[in-house]
Amino acid sequence: MKKILLMTYRLMALTLLLFIYNVNVFALQSKEVFDVSIIDAIPIASAVPSFAELLEPLPGFYLLTCNKTFPEPELFFTGKTEVTVRGVEYIRYFLSINNKEDYPDYLFVASPDLPPCGFNNSASRTWVSFYDEVDDYLYGFCALSSADNFDGLWFAHKKTDPPPTQVSVVLKDRLCNKEYKSALIALEEITIASDAPVMAGIGLVPRTFINQANGLATTGSEHPIDVLDAPFGKSLRFMGNIDRLRSLGVTQYIMGYCDMGQHDCDALFSGGFILDDWKFIEDVKSNYFWNTSTSKYVLHRESPTEIFNSGPYILKAYSVPSSAIAWYFENLLFDWVTQGSVKVPSGLYKVHLFGFKEQNLSPILINISPDESTMVVRIDNTPPVMSINSISYNGAPVNSCSIVTLANASDSIEFNITATDPDGYLFNYALKGEYGDNEHLPCVDEDYAAYLANGHSGPSWSGASPSATYSCGPFPKTCAYSYHISGWDRAINGYHRIHYVD
Repeated sequence: MKKILLMTYRLMALTLLLFIYNVNVFALQSKEVFDVSIIDAIPIASAVPSFAELLEPLPGFYLLTCNKTFPEPELFFTGKTEVTVRGVEYIRYFLSINNKEDYPDYLFVASPDLPPCGFNNSASRTWVSFYDEVDDYLYGFCALSSADNFDGLWFAHKKTDPPPTQVSVVLKDRLCNKEYKSALIALEEITIASDAPVMAGIGLVPRTFINQANGLATTGSEHPIDVLDAPFGKSLRFMGNIDRLRSLGVTQYIMGYCDMGQHDCDALFSGGFILDDWKFIEDVKSNYFWNTSTSKYVLHRESPTEIFNSGPYILKAYSVPSSAIAWYFENLLFDWVTQGSVKVPSGLYKVHLFGFKEQNLSPILINISPDESTMVVRIDNTPPVMSINSISYNGAPVNSCSIVTLANASDSIEFNITATDPDGYLFNYALKGEYGDNEHLPCVDEDYAAYLANGHSGPSWSGASPSATYSCGPFPKTCAYSYHISGWDRAINGYHRIHYVD
């Protein structure tokens, strides 16, 4: 009964709001004031909904979203750990959905009008469920408040039971009766072999996918991030073979980088090594360790500590993490914030790990082969440039908010644009118009892959530089058209692209 009254009162509230709007418009002329006290005269007892309930969105608002289709979730396995609950040992698997930005918050609104989840009468509109390789249900979440919660998903099974080998996730939109299911993924931790190099890669990009001549990354369509000739920028997480460091007796390490555009950057222990050519990374390294007493991961932030101070040289080192501690990122070497307090200009750099062993309170330098202790990386910290320089019709300039009368319905308008990357690593650019009720009129759409397919060679591509003129049209209807240009360059942080301009 209360639900019926609630719906009725919401409609009455909307009608009242509209009526007040009309009365207030009239009052500007008549100076009369509408008396809202009549609301208090409605004789409804305790079933009357609260004012907060009246303000809740109508179910019909959310039903309007049912004609929208969302992409399939991209599921990733991020790790596992052992937990004990009431004396029973479990393996807990941690997962995340990489494309969480594709799912708006209204998909997870509390929905008391839909069936409950156990004793929860206000479960979310969309439920998240995990299934194994034969579609047996594993675990689920029915009260997520937004897609931001996708970073903390998990399920567990008894340690004594056979574990699932693969898992998928299903997002069930109960209001619209739609499901979005991911592909099956393997529950295998990323491990680094004992013979892997000390410098193993950046984020999700292994060292062997980074060209050691030009420092650019090329992965492929099977990789979580499909990139071609991509430089790096912003905050970079360097992964390494920590076990290899331990086997070499390294207890501390200093991270240095050298600008290969200005120096030879010869390797340590070679005749041409010059210490003054190197700068040193002192950014905070962030990781998590498992706290057995609280059964939680705890944030651990480490700044390098001073191990050498002589004249102009002050060297600070990170410690090799203890093997007795369960680290969330067990192979994390260091974080390099290239646009932090120390700005790293775009260019080609050699990054080198200087390993030390503490002995009698003094650090002893350990000779590690340059083939595994150095890595060449191209840095691109300059975003692309996108601009509409001028617009013209039949040779005459068209200014903002101008009214253009076409001589022929099939005529076009010329746009002079700039779409480029100062470092030469443009990924794509597009020029399009918008008009009417969210209608689009594409004009230009160019990308690096098409540039190569047309017979050009990379890795440099500057796009429409310094400018290019394109004809856009014809125009389907008389209307106001708003044009904008957007695009990415190819720079990544090891996980996704980082420079977008619109």
